[in-house]
Amino acid sequence: MTKTKTATPVHIIQAEPLKLATTPSDLAPFIYFETSANQGFGNGVANITLEALRHRNVDGNIVTDRIVVAHLRMPLSAVLSLKSSIEFILLAATPIKGGSAN
Repeated sequence: MTKTKTATPVHIIQAEPLKLATTPSDLAPFIYFETSANQGFGNGVANITLEALRHRNVDGNIVTDRIVVAHLRMPLSAVLSLKSSIEFILLAATPIKGGSAN
């Protein structure tokens, strides 16, 4: 008598679409910056270094210097998303003829 293989039943499960979390996170940082001093792309990862001015009192004198506040690292898909967001902000901030910005 020979053994025959029986097919294992396959159950197809419909995946749910990804949902964006809408609850706030107290742990997410707020990043303020004034310039992106360095940027690059390598091995599929984009990088941007963000800097801000810092004002300090050193021996009675106000000293201003630039400090790095964040290093952004992202895939190209995130670069495109960030670019789209920036273009939207620039459009919203541009005054319309005879009016003001949004």
